[in-house]
Amino acid sequence: MKHIIILLLVVLLPLMSEAQTVREITISADKPYTDNFSLANESGDMDVMIKFSFDEANNQVVVSMTSYRGLFVFREDTRYKQVVKFGKLRMKELPYVVTGEEVPYKMPCKFKKQLGRHRKNFVFKRWLNYSGLLPEPMEYKMVNDVVEQKFGIVGDKRTSVAITLGDVMIMEPKTNFLKKSYYRFLRFVRVNTRYNITIERDPCFAMEEQISIASQQKVAATQALESLHNTFPDRVTNMQETFDLFSKTKEMLVQQYPKCDTVSDCPQLQALNDSFNVVVDSILAFKCKLVVSSDSTVSVANPSYLLSAAYAIDMKVSRWQLTTDALERADIIKFCNERIESVNDYVKRYGLRSKEMKEANAIMQKAIRYYQSTCHIRKQ
Repeated sequence: MKHIIILLLVVLLPLMSEAQTVREITISADKPYTDNFSLANESGDMDVMIKFSFDEANNQVVVSMTSYRGLFVFREDTRYKQVVKFGKLRMKELPYVVTGEEVPYKMPCKFKKQLGRHRKNFVFKRWLNYSGLLPEPMEYKMVNDVVEQKFGIVGDKRTSVAITLGDVMIMEPKTNFLKKSYYRFLRFVRVNTRYNITIERDPCFAMEEQISIASQQKVAATQALESLHNTFPDRVTNMQETFDLFSKTKEMLVQQYPKCDTVSDCPQLQALNDSFNVVVDSILAFKCKLVVSSDSTVSVANPSYLLSAAYAIDMKVSRWQLTTDALERADIIKFCNERIESVNDYVKRYGLRSKEMKEANAIMQKAIRYYQSTCHIRKQ
């Protein structure tokens, strides 16, 4: 039984030492995340700060590790026997280019004991592993107060990435009895902490131009609606010229300010679009009715009114056949129905006493039948 327990400890202790810490963190362009840990266990001093930042303009995550101690990290997984000769780390043997002083970087026995008994086969793990990111080229130094790495995010809309912190070491500058400088490794720590990072993107980022255009459109449509109210305050007229002016003005505004069907994740832009659509709905709902007084004489009746209405309806039906937009078709039907209602009211007031009025009415009725059959409108 004793032997079994010893065997289990031999197997499990290395696995326990490799246990990974996992942290769920969130970063945004104006809200980085910082974490602290200790490399010098004997002091208990939280002597290292790691910071995760989001650079939205460049679509990058920036990782920086800062300490008042001299930091050393491997940028790639590196085998001990590949780079350490006679107790010294050989800068030129590293699998990547680094800058630093051409001085010895010594690994004393106390430091090497932290790597375990079979250190010749020991592999130093690179200080960062990552998922959903691409590392940017950086200048690498041997000894650092700040170690930094920039990552490009894979995908413009990606909101989740992961970074695992690996091996970190402390070095300090020393001078030997010959007053020659060298660096000595003091401490090795396998941090092994995984950060699952949620990136909060600004839904309105780089949309200043769209927001400005939407704001201008809303202002222009509002002014057009106000002008419509000011020009036709009573919404009723007994003058054909005024009614025709209203019809042309409204038709022009409807074409100039079509409803915005775009849905945006940017709250500011969506609010402007919604406000604009409310104004457009008000323009569409604005009506002006032609009322002919009961004491009008027969001579006032004008066949050209019926002919112009018939022509306008024919033009709208032609447009109805060319478009497949449901909103535009609905506007066309609304326009035609209003013109038909106005003509019926006109005929009711004036009658069809002259030959010219009867001929004009026949053309109008033909236009109405064409409209009803083409646009599938039931006869009233």
